[in-house]
Amino acid sequence: MKRLNITNFHGLTPSELRSYEKQESNANLRNRITAVRLVMEGKLGKEVAEICNLHRQSVSEYIRRFNEGGLERL
Repeated sequence: MKRLNITNFHGLTPSELRSYEKQESNANLRNRITAVRLVMEGKLGKEVAEICNLHRQSVSEYIRRFNEGGLERL
């Protein structure tokens, strides 16, 4: 499996994403932000899928959306 990469950080760090996670009341969006943060921290897509209880394809899609438009696209 190809390693997922964040190609556009949109000025966000993993620490800032963790803050957004804590503030987010929508559980689905919070899970997406967590997935992006974990990939930023170097986890493999398969690992992120297991941690977040998601399908690997969903993780790939969230990373693609984040790379395109940041948190607004998630």
